[in-house]
Amino acid sequence: MAKQRKGSAAPVKARPAMGPWIVVAGVVAVVAILAVVKLSEPSPAPTGAARDGQAVSSQMLAALRVPRAVLAGVGKGGAAFPSGAGIRPQAAALTSGGKPEMLYIGGDFCPYCAAERWALVVALSRFGSFSSLRYMTSSASDVYPSTPTFTFYKAAYSSPYLTFVGVETAGNRMVGGQYQPLQSPTAGQQALLKKYDPNGSIPFLDLGGRFVQVGANYDPGVLKGLGWRQIAAQAREGKGSVGQDILGSANVLTAAICATDGQRPAQVCKASYVQNLEAALPRG
Repeated sequence: MAKQRKGSAAPVKARPAMGPWIVVAGVVAVVAILAVVKLSEPSPAPTGAARDGQAVSSQMLAALRVPRAVLAGVGKGGAAFPSGAGIRPQAAALTSGGKPEMLYIGGDFCPYCAAERWALVVALSRFGSFSSLRYMTSSASDVYPSTPTFTFYKAAYSSPYLTFVGVETAGNRMVGGQYQPLQSPTAGQQALLKKYDPNGSIPFLDLGGRFVQVGANYDPGVLKGLGWRQIAAQAREGKGSVGQDILGSANVLTAAICATDGQRPAQVCKASYVQNLEAALPRG
């Protein structure tokens, strides 16, 4: 079992009228057309057994664009800053393409990364959009087994406000006693890990060089026994522990992004609850 510690996940190293017959024929044709349309629509999320690697549908991405009023009603929710999270005023700026960069380092196997990705997708969807995002589950043989989530491996993100760089170090299945490697952090990314995350734990986040977080903002246990549709539905409505934890964490991440990207866009960053959360961000 991959090593875990509270608030963070495993080390990176763990790797018209008609005659009756015409009417009947028309009804049959309509039913047939509806059936074809329904069958051709992509499912919002997999059901039953996990379908790791299946493309995330447009319905799911739309569901995770949570209404502003719901986010405002949750505020900080159930989010709790993990150890080491905070603003670093003296840190060197982390930029890419002339914009602040959000660097995420995690692994498909990691249940804490699995939980945090839900919050990240909700938060980042307020500033831009994902493409090529895929469904994933955490390791079936680790704590919080097979937690439904997504993977940033080979995903793309577009935003006028920030650049998102997602590094998934390993997959969710063992090969020869180790999780199969996917991506290796660059020398610069390794340097950031060494500086801010000496224990090599994941998930690791660096927002523009100003905000660093090691670990997840909530416990993956709240997602136990739920599927993607259920999690997304509760998150979109801010209901229960799932909604409160995911949206609270997304709001904290939103505040951190606003602190690094010049408070853009104003309709997000100037909301009073976002401003309050930004003021409450811990100082590292």
